[in-house]
Amino acid sequence: MRSLRARIATALFLLLGAVGIAAVVGAYFVVEGEPDELLDDQLRQIAMNVGDHERSLPPPDPPIEAEDAILIVIRDASGAIIRRSDDTVDLPPAKATGFSDPVVKGEQWRSYAIVTPDRLIQAAQRQHTRDELAAGAALEAVVPIAILIPLSWIVLGVVITRLFRPLDRLTEELRATPAERARPLSTEGLPSEVAPLVAEVNALLKRQNDLLEMRKRFVSDAAHQLRTPLTALQLQIGDLARAPGAGGVSAEIAEIRRGVARMARLTTQLLALARAEAPDEAGAPPAAELGPILRQTIETLLPLAEQRGIDLGVTTQVEARVACREQDLAAALMNLVDNAVRYSPAGGRVDVSSERTGDGVRVVVRDTGPGVEPSELERMFDRFARGARSPSGGAGLGLAIVKAAAARSGMQVRLDNASDPPGLAATVDLPAAS
Repeated sequence: MRSLRARIATALFLLLGAVGIAAVVGAYFVVEGEPDELLDDQLRQIAMNVGDHERSLPPPDPPIEAEDAILIVIRDASGAIIRRSDDTVDLPPAKATGFSDPVVKGEQWRSYAIVTPDRLIQAAQRQHTRDELAAGAALEAVVPIAILIPLSWIVLGVVITRLFRPLDRLTEELRATPAERARPLSTEGLPSEVAPLVAEVNALLKRQNDLLEMRKRFVSDAAHQLRTPLTALQLQIGDLARAPGAGGVSAEIAEIRRGVARMARLTTQLLALARAEAPDEAGAPPAAELGPILRQTIETLLPLAEQRGIDLGVTTQVEARVACREQDLAAALMNLVDNAVRYSPAGGRVDVSSERTGDGVRVVVRDTGPGVEPSELERMFDRFARGARSPSGGAGLGLAIVKAAAARSGMQVRLDNASDPPGLAATVDLPAAS
């Protein structure tokens, strides 16, 4: 898509350039012809006022160069030379009064002659001297115009930049606008042609805000409407397991309990994903303490790790303040460690470490699970994506939540297959808080 500014500037630059070139060419040819008329008048006056005899005159100061000197030739009625200012130039006699262009020894001259019954007076000047004088005068006339052309381009560029400054401000305002914007875009200083477009953008932003607000209400209502019946269902299953005669169907009750637990976990993950993908609220730059969040994550998942026989622990830890939303950082670490615990086989190990890097903090969650096929590493952050080596039971939303939380808070997350011992390593790079 071509820039409107570039198109306008290019059109005006070409227009100014064409006008300037036409002015230069026209001025050159107009001015070039003026010295010819002036020099012709000089020749005419010299021929009309020259005398038959040389006068005793002081040498000119500064001396006249031979190339610039005017040749004077006076002849009598028989054609004999009475006087000639330069004996090296044999100027042929003219036939009638007026201008002529004789050629002497391959050199062209411009001559004016006055023919009377007893005299022939000729005043001549080298043509190339006249051409040089005319060209010099023409160049002196066109140089200012030629200089004004690029200057006009500069001025035009400044003017266009100033004219488009309101649009630049609007662009910056839109770039910095969060998905949820409370106030409309300002139309102050905008051209009348752009104001209707901004009004439509404001209307679009309002509709978007309404949709986001509706989404927030849906998430809040879903959290209440889904969690409550699932919790009640889990309690009822517990009552059923304790009821008389339930021993005969204990396996079926256990299977129902596991199914409801998976449904509750899936609901929790869907709600967490919706919150992670919700737009960030405008305000002060986010910041969170890594140490407490990491310790809370380990404490929360330690019972699950002990139940599965997983050695969960922290190998290295740093206390650091990072530029991330606390909720996003907690969601990312919780899901990474939870995945590592769930996908590691019984008797496996999950190590969590944190260290400072040049411009932030790095957290690594490493497990001894089956890992991921190299071709599947990139798509593991997609919703409901599960690797071929992954055991059944997961929904494939944990890493999608991590991706959404990382995108909102400026974290960088990647997965790598580890070796010695084999497993999967999830690396999270966190920006340091200022």
